[in-house]
Amino acid sequence: MYSMKIFVFLILGLLTLAKINGAAIVNTDKCNDFKKLLEGQGKENIFYDCEMNKNGEIIMLDLGTKVDVSVISKIPTTVETLYLGDDYEGLKLTQAMIDGVSKITNLKSLTLEGTDDSKPLDLSKLKNLEELEIDSCSAEPLIKSICKLENLKILSIYLSELKSLPNEIGNLKNLEVLDISRNYLKSLPETLKNLVNLKELILYDNYFQEIPSVIGNISNLEILTLRYNAIQEVPKFIGNLEKLKELDLEENYIVALPDEIGKLKNLEELYISSNDITNLPESLSNLVNLKILDGQYNDIENLPNNIGNLSKLEQIKLLSNRIVDIPDSFWNLKNIIDFSLSNNYIEKLSNKIGNLKNVKKVYLSNNKITQIPLSMCNLVNIEELSLSSNDIIEIPKNIGNLVNLKYLNLNSNNLTSIPEEIGNLKNLVEFYFESNKITSLPESLSNLVNLKFMEGRYNKIVKIPTEIGNLSKILDLKLEYNDIIKLPKSIGKLINLDELWLTNNKIEKIPDEIGNMKNLKKIFLGNNAITYVPSSLEKLEKLERLFLYNNTITSIPPSLGNIKTLRILNISKNQIETLPDELGNLKNLNEINLSNNKLTKIPSCLGNMESIGEIYLNNNLIDDDIPESLNNIPNLLDINLSNNINIKGKTLINPRLTRCIYSPPLEGYTYSLCESADAICKDESELLQQCEEKN
Repeated sequence: MYSMKIFVFLILGLLTLAKINGAAIVNTDKCNDFKKLLEGQGKENIFYDCEMNKNGEIIMLDLGTKVDVSVISKIPTTVETLYLGDDYEGLKLTQAMIDGVSKITNLKSLTLEGTDDSKPLDLSKLKNLEELEIDSCSAEPLIKSICKLENLKILSIYLSELKSLPNEIGNLKNLEVLDISRNYLKSLPETLKNLVNLKELILYDNYFQEIPSVIGNISNLEILTLRYNAIQEVPKFIGNLEKLKELDLEENYIVALPDEIGKLKNLEELYISSNDITNLPESLSNLVNLKILDGQYNDIENLPNNIGNLSKLEQIKLLSNRIVDIPDSFWNLKNIIDFSLSNNYIEKLSNKIGNLKNVKKVYLSNNKITQIPLSMCNLVNIEELSLSSNDIIEIPKNIGNLVNLKYLNLNSNNLTSIPEEIGNLKNLVEFYFESNKITSLPESLSNLVNLKFMEGRYNKIVKIPTEIGNLSKILDLKLEYNDIIKLPKSIGKLINLDELWLTNNKIEKIPDEIGNMKNLKKIFLGNNAITYVPSSLEKLEKLERLFLYNNTITSIPPSLGNIKTLRILNISKNQIETLPDELGNLKNLNEINLSNNKLTKIPSCLGNMESIGEIYLNNNLIDDDIPESLNNIPNLLDINLSNNINIKGKTLINPRLTRCIYSPPLEGYTYSLCESADAICKDESELLQQCEEKN
């Protein structure tokens, strides 16, 4: 009883505290209440999202296309941001709905998406609106009334088939951002110069063939985007935009930049990629605040001699141009963090590259570089280095100084060795050195304790060092097309390895220790000299693909049937005569390739493979009846029994089959096989006789 009194006292106390300034306790989850209200009207599907402020009032609503006047009339006046419609189905917007929205007194931001009504609508009552976004709508009926919303600060109209802007657009004196992307604009009205507060003008993906002259009069502009148009020339008046910080002219047909571009002293980002520019003007060196220069995919042949004056430059991307020489001043760019000059014609790197102490990413692939400057090994902050597809013959020993390197790509050079010092790169995660002339791997590779990806295919490597077992984090190892004869037992220590690619080597044996690689999903060991498949493979509980084609394997261990996750098994081009019945336990196997072996019978285990979709038994020595059990496999789509001794019985009547090949080995030679009357899938040769039906 005493406890009950205390409980009642506490409850009364809490109720008293809940009344502040006379406000009674109410359910504060008004979003849930609004959702239930829609459910009561059978319109729960239009409720996408809702947000409340700290006082529990709804301030944001996202509603779908089935909105109507009755729903809008229920929207609380506290809502500040409202989304109506989606891009899957057109929003049927009416004037009554717009009028209803105008009564949401706190509304500041409105998005209309997917409006399919082409009738003129008046939005002018939305006087308090500061942000309006129209997406995938027919904007023409709306645009003139939009120009009466004098409090607008942000106006975005995307994918709305807008062909022109009315002169009245100049009335939006408070507009700060105007985004008319992905429309049909070819010109702009002169009244745009009245937008004295405009800072961002986004005209991405329109039909402009020239930059409208009025843009030169928008003096406060900070961001100008004209990407994806058909502009051929950058006019001199671009230099008038002295407050411009970002200029995006990508994906046009521009052949040159005017000298006046050098007047943009506040420019921080310049995007001119994918044009037809052949040279960068010397005045570009005056852009002392430039941080990003992106001019990839042009025909640029020369860089400005004084490019080193761009002291704040952090990122420069000029890949896929025609640059031959890098001016000496380039190496003065002390703040550069990321530079890419791949796919050019650069033959030599200056030893001054070592001055770029802050650089983290260097991409110089696909050039004609023959030597790595020793000073490059002083770039102790570098994290990514790509020198693939050059003519480099040697890696300097000092490469071990790049202790922060995470990505190293040396593919397609003329390297014959990897120095032991590579082992100092303790932070290396990705190492690529394929298509070289490397004959051995250094033992120090074992020190790369963070390595996850290593690819060295198309070399002349004979041996994998025993120490490779220390690479405990490696996920992907690709050493195809080498001369490797033996796999070390220590490879079994790579317990996190996901993919093992060793096709086209001279490997004679798979070590039993491979069964310890618990996370292995893919094994590619085709085109080797393997004679034996270890039963330890059954321990690989995640294995999905096993490729052992073109070896000299004579038998498959029954334990292979225990790999429940196996989906593809390719043991074609071996010396296999029989398959163990236990392979029928491979219930998830989708494809089995047994072609070009010495099978004399169709393995009975195939009929138990419930998920099998493709069976290849061609080019064997089979003299056998087709098992009727194959008709019961629910997913069988493709079977090939061509080029055997004699296939007997009846063709398959499995209704899922779409491709069946029973063709005999020689023209004019026939199998004993006959074509079932119920067979949907017909032999491609069309030579089989119909089976005689017994009475």
